[in-house]
Amino acid sequence: MYREDVFFNIHNLVKFRVHCPKYSASNLMLGNPLSKYKYYKEEDKNQEADFEVDVRKISVPKNKWHCHSSGKNYYGENYLFCKGYNFKLVNWDIEIENLNKIDDGPVKITVFGDPLSLRWISNLIDFFIHKQLVDRDAALVHAAGVLSANGAIMYSGRSGCGKTTLISNALESGLPLLGDNYIILKDGLMKNFIGSMSIYWHNLSETLSEKISTTDYMRLQLGSIVTKATARKVKLSTQINLGDLYPDKITNDKPFTKGFVVFSGIQTREVGVTEIQDKAFATQILQNQQCEFLVLSRLFYDYSYYYQQNGYTNQWQTYYDILMKNISSAEKYRLDLPYILDKKAIHDMFDLFTRGD
Repeated sequence: MYREDVFFNIHNLVKFRVHCPKYSASNLMLGNPLSKYKYYKEEDKNQEADFEVDVRKISVPKNKWHCHSSGKNYYGENYLFCKGYNFKLVNWDIEIENLNKIDDGPVKITVFGDPLSLRWISNLIDFFIHKQLVDRDAALVHAAGVLSANGAIMYSGRSGCGKTTLISNALESGLPLLGDNYIILKDGLMKNFIGSMSIYWHNLSETLSEKISTTDYMRLQLGSIVTKATARKVKLSTQINLGDLYPDKITNDKPFTKGFVVFSGIQTREVGVTEIQDKAFATQILQNQQCEFLVLSRLFYDYSYYYQQNGYTNQWQTYYDILMKNISSAEKYRLDLPYILDKKAIHDMFDLFTRGD
């Protein structure tokens, strides 16, 4: 099987390399899991990386007799091995070397799973992007971001809160984009994280349906079939790269001026907005971010039981402190949305999000 070596550089804050199969069922049927990062792909592959991911079969843990064991997991001073890591309905084998960067060189992550499993490899990569940004005094935030006339605006919430709907409206209205699913905060600025918009059959807009490829359209239909067949236990989205569809709408390094944390499903027909304080806003962002890596974080909590002094134990407190530094000058609101986002609710939401007052 052909393999490729791909290097990514996100604003010179995070650099990582991925060794993986070039062609697989995951690529052809479900999309290339690395397409999410293609906006940051670089041709110079000889740069030093902060972490490396190698997709290949793992046999047994290295130096297992020098590790603590817990079931199928093994933990060493600078090492972690997990056999059968469960995420949704898939399984990975994971090995992490130089976990605490005690040795020179990058953190080395080896992961193996079937083609369906590897579709979710971006969750693993996102976690280490998040960790590296924390080490660089920056914060990866699970949020959408656009640029209005008065600065960069963040819209953060759980899955299904309307981020995709909002971004679709923003792009169709001509607003520059900073991110669909993640943005980066550093030194009071919002940096872009141009990834792939997670589109489902039910939220495919007419405008997007005209722009996407026939292959992506077929993947959306396949995702809808899988979602129904698994009784929604697996909600299979199609990753649509916004940098490809709207290359002239991408912006970067804009002052963060307004943020919303979103609560959906409230028993109301109206869109409600309430100003909130820094601590409440930062806490919601923190909890939202933790939910993104909930299952993967379990491995590092287990690791911390055996090795308490490590770079992962206190990362969430550090992350919170970074948020507090970056949000102090921005307006901060709680946004309550009705359970059903009809045209009026979408209009009101978009108006709140973009207006200058």
